Amino acid sequence: MFLPFLKYYGIKQANIGIDEFLVNCPCCESQSWADVLITGSYYHFMFIPFWPMYKEANVICKKCGYKRYGMKFGDRLISNYQEIKSQFRHPWYTYTGLSIGILLILSIILFAVAG
Repeated sequence: MFLPFLKYYGIKQANIGIDEFLVNCPCCESQSWADVLITGSYYHFMFIPFWPMYKEANVICKKCGYKRYGMKFGDRLISNYQEIKSQFRHPWYTYTGLSIGILLILSIILFAVAG
């Protein structure tokens, strides 16, 4: 029979941060302040996060109330993106599986060289 634990894989999201930014609103066609929630997506297997994939922004315009979900967090959304991108990094635990894999490979190499 097929291994039943293989269904426990996919992509999950983690909240990275929330802040207020000046954005170009397509609804009221002006630059206005908006609340921006940044989420990071990561791949997981057996509930262990392996590596981060991309960041999305959920934006709510404070002037007209227009809501946009799943927008790419980048230059097109926020004008000072290069200045603030370091504030919104993927959480450390999204690298857990990748770290375990690297440690496993290094230990195999060390045991092969020593033995």
